[in-house]
Amino acid sequence: MLALLFAADLHLQAVDAFGREIDATWTLESGETLEGGHNEVPIGDYRMAVTAEGFFGETVDVSVRPDLPAEVQAVLYASLVTLTDRRLIIHDKVYFETNKAIIKPESHELLYMVARTLVEHPEVLKVRVEGHADERGGDDFNLQLSQRRAESVRRFLIAAGVAPRRLTAKGWGEQKPLEEASNEESWAVNRRVEFHVTERLD
Repeated sequence: MLALLFAADLHLQAVDAFGREIDATWTLESGETLEGGHNEVPIGDYRMAVTAEGFFGETVDVSVRPDLPAEVQAVLYASLVTLTDRRLIIHDKVYFETNKAIIKPESHELLYMVARTLVEHPEVLKVRVEGHADERGGDDFNLQLSQRRAESVRRFLIAAGVAPRRLTAKGWGEQKPLEEASNEESWAVNRRVEFHVTERLD
C-alpha cells in the first residue's frame, strides 16, 4: 500500500481511439496497481504501465506535486490479436493475392499488431506460422503455396521487429480444414494463416 504522507490527488483515465472510457489497470514500477478515477498518492514522479484487455498497453509518466491535482489520460488502441497459452488468435484474416504469396496491403496493419504483440511478450519464445489452403487446386500446388505464404508472413514479422529465431513457417496445404463443405464460405474459412505458440517461459 502506498504511504499517504504528503499525498496529493491523481486522476487517471484511459480511453480508446474514439474517446470512450476504458476500464484499465495502472501498474507502477514498484508493482503496485491503481484504478481509474481519483487516487491519493504520495508526492513524486511516477512511471505507469496502462493495460486493458483487448488493447495494446502504453507507458505514461506523471509528476505529482503538493496542492496541484494531477490528471493523466492514456489513449489505448484496440488490438486484433489475442494471446493465449498456445496461440495468437487473429480477429481478421491475412489476405494474399490470388494464387500468390504476396500479402495484400490491407493485412499489413494486422501483421504489425501480431509483431507488436510478440515484441511485448518476450516470454513467448517460439511461434510457428502456419499456412492453410482450401481444397481447390492440386495437392502439391496447395502445399507449396501454403508454405510460401507462411514464409512470407514470417519474413514480414521479422521485418517488423520480431527476432528470426522466434519464428518458424509451416505450410499444411489442404490437410487441416476447419470445415468440410465444398462452397465459398467454407473455402474462405479453410484458407487461413494461424500462429501457434510452440515454446514459452512458464
